[in-house]
Amino acid sequence: YLSSFKNNNNLFILIRSKKENKAIGTMNAYFNKNHGVVDFGILIGDLNQWGKGYGQDAWDTLTSWALSIDSVRKITAGAVSCNFAMLNIIEKSGMLLEATKKKQEIVDSKEVDIHYFYKFQNK
Repeated sequence: YLSSFKNNNNLFILIRSKKENKAIGTMNAYFNKNHGVVDFGILIGDLNQWGKGYGQDAWDTLTSWALSIDSVRKITAGAVSCNFAMLNIIEKSGMLLEATKKKQEIVDSKEVDIHYFYKFQNK
């Protein structure tokens, strides 16, 4: 997976805690230069760090940076309806709901929706 980020403009970023300088998660950013769109994802893999604000801080930092790039006009992200932490991060960042695919995925043997969000660059 990591090697798929070589020789292109997409980003794979390690998230580290400031206190311990310890790796706690990753983020990715997929740039579609032709359309000026960047799609983001995040994973805080260290369960002991959940709920401490690291995900929100990393998300806000990277999405704000991307929206400051002249060629980026829109950012996007998606999450399944049962991923409340991710939905909270996305919504707190000011992204808006763009679309929902009903019963798109199966999580723990249950059909769940996927919600897609967006935010445009303020020019």
